[in-house]
Amino acid sequence: MRKKLLWSYLFLGGLLCCNLESMQNPTQNYSVQQVWLNCWNAINLNATFLPIPQNMLPQDINLLLSATDQFTQNTLLHQAVYKNIIAFTQELLTRGSNVNQQNVYGETPLHLAAGIGNPAIARLLLQYGASLDSKAMDGRTALDYALAEGKGDAAQLLILWGAKITPSIQKNDENKVFMNQNINLRNNFLAWARGKKSEFYFTDQNGKSAQVNGFQYLDMLADKIKALLKKDQDYREQKTLVPQDLTNQIQTAYSELNCFVDCHDDNRGTLLHVAVANGQINVLRQLLDCPYIENELWFNERDVNGDTALIKAVEKGNRDMVGFLTMSGADQSIKNNKGYSALSLARGMKKNDLVSILMPSETFEYVVLPPKTVSKSALPSQKSSLAPKARQGALLGLETILETFKKQGVDITDTEETFSDKDIDNLLLQLNPNYYMFDRGQLPIYTYLHGAVLNGNSNAAGKLLNKNWQLLYMPDNQNSGKLPIHYAAMLDRPDFAEYFLTAEDKLFEQKFVTSHVLKMQQDLFGRTPLSYAAMTGDHALCKMLFSPEANFAADKKGVIPLFYAAQAGNWELVKWFLDQNPLSTSRVDNFGKSVLSYALKSGNNDLISNIISYAKTIQKGQMSFWSIPLFDKAGNSVLKDAIVTEMPIDKENNRGAIVEILCKEYPDLINKIDNFGETPLYYALSKTKDLKLATLLLQYGADSSIKNAKGETVRGRAVHGSELEKLLEKAEKDQQQLFIDFARVLAEFVK
Repeated sequence: MRKKLLWSYLFLGGLLCCNLESMQNPTQNYSVQQVWLNCWNAINLNATFLPIPQNMLPQDINLLLSATDQFTQNTLLHQAVYKNIIAFTQELLTRGSNVNQQNVYGETPLHLAAGIGNPAIARLLLQYGASLDSKAMDGRTALDYALAEGKGDAAQLLILWGAKITPSIQKNDENKVFMNQNINLRNNFLAWARGKKSEFYFTDQNGKSAQVNGFQYLDMLADKIKALLKKDQDYREQKTLVPQDLTNQIQTAYSELNCFVDCHDDNRGTLLHVAVANGQINVLRQLLDCPYIENELWFNERDVNGDTALIKAVEKGNRDMVGFLTMSGADQSIKNNKGYSALSLARGMKKNDLVSILMPSETFEYVVLPPKTVSKSALPSQKSSLAPKARQGALLGLETILETFKKQGVDITDTEETFSDKDIDNLLLQLNPNYYMFDRGQLPIYTYLHGAVLNGNSNAAGKLLNKNWQLLYMPDNQNSGKLPIHYAAMLDRPDFAEYFLTAEDKLFEQKFVTSHVLKMQQDLFGRTPLSYAAMTGDHALCKMLFSPEANFAADKKGVIPLFYAAQAGNWELVKWFLDQNPLSTSRVDNFGKSVLSYALKSGNNDLISNIISYAKTIQKGQMSFWSIPLFDKAGNSVLKDAIVTEMPIDKENNRGAIVEILCKEYPDLINKIDNFGETPLYYALSKTKDLKLATLLLQYGADSSIKNAKGETVRGRAVHGSELEKLLEKAEKDQQQLFIDFARVLAEFVK
């Protein structure tokens, strides 16, 4: 902002003169000029506002909103922004005020919001189309104003929405280096994440590193995507054409977010590794909860030592982080370069609390069917040694139970000492009146009923439910909000799932509950038990937990159970879901990914063929909305996804077959460019460096001469004399020969 305040802002209404031409409206009992002066004085004298009269005619409202004061040519919107009156700013924008109107100095309302450092109003203006590139008479943008005045929050917001930091800006503010380090958080953080360690140590005026600012940037970016998607939804609900500019903004924001997530530090660690290393549980939750991250399996990525974020959390001994990563789906079986998995590391460190959270089904000795189907051979022995089980962490509420035995004078170190399962189960019911299992810090982590599922102990589950049926609806306390039936679905335990549903049926008969609600219960990720059952690929379990409502329920990322079934790779299960609702072929998640995109993650080429065939079958004689969407919201095609999507190691050899299937079925995708102007051929060479895939694409007509957004071609980027260059030259000659042969045949036909 200019060195001195705009002097006209300090004038009272009596010294101002509105440049309105019209005075009294002959058909209405108001004067447009008087309304303008009343609003202006309310803003300047009382820092408040007067609502615009409801009976004003549209043409009078337009006149009111475009009117300016005599000296600075500020509109009411300029003044409301400068005085931080967000409610009036909202009303003016809603009524149609020109968000990019300039005053005598060339300033838009966004310039003023940036100069006074109000990110809330700046965000509101941006949502209504404020231009980031608009320049004042001195050539400065809104970002220039924010930097010059040291308004960090406002500048962060502007950068997030796409404002560019030019060399001239950085030069103008060399005396405020710390501010540049704070403001340029996006560039600094991405530079750090790509290994430029010198920039990692940049700190702002509060001592925060670029890394910490990066997490703030992620939060702001998620907010931006949410706002853009809301605008997109509004247009669609009004059945009006979505502006291309809005579509481009959404695609750019998605690309920016996923570029951010794909960043790694010098040790190939992800943002999750950084959060775990710094003990930032809130940051970890923020990263895992973000519904717009495209790569759902990014939290299983390994650093140079082979450690996942979960293994790092175990090394740190952080129970909260281990629990949250586990409940988010982190793979516990991945081993690091030393051969340790998260579980084996926890055992080696003798961290029994972590072992119990990691939920290793192979360590549980109690595997008992529900009472109504139990057989004598399935029951555990009447006598069992407690000490070996204690070492395995297999007993429910282990530490509390052992402490109880100590108080009773029992020597639990004696490996020959035995106790009946009945005694143990009875003790469980006496330990805590709230039925919650506590960790060493006396924090509840989950109920005993959750623990019974984890340990496969149906005897304890039955006793607990008989004593308190409300346990069916009590969530855990591990930042996930899962009920016991969610645990049963996650661990692929149809026996417990059936037991809980049967128990609820009895409650329904006794009027203890008003409806059959277990199937529709969503955890904090928005997932129902059916979603978790679909992840396991268990057909019988999915049928048991199915309901029409649960089938349609999408989680926070927009993923429905069908998509999880497709990712699991079970065609019979996928077909069953499709039969329940054939229209699901056209469903997409928050990113625009369809069932076909999720099937790619399974690496099952037969599954891909079957889904395409199924969609074609139901599409015959139907409208186009039955077809499978081939592009996501970021402009990525399913063919590009087939090339770059991570697949199971044992299915990696199927990638070529999948790409060939898609080339045959959707030939128009072969040379389709994405938002960066790149074709699938480019990604086959740059991402996978696989000449076999490139050869396959070239055989189906891939064009290596297509230019990207920078004017570069795949052919031009090939290293001289390389195998790639030879391959592309051969493909060009083959295509030329094919064209010549076709022309000859055509000429003979015409002749």
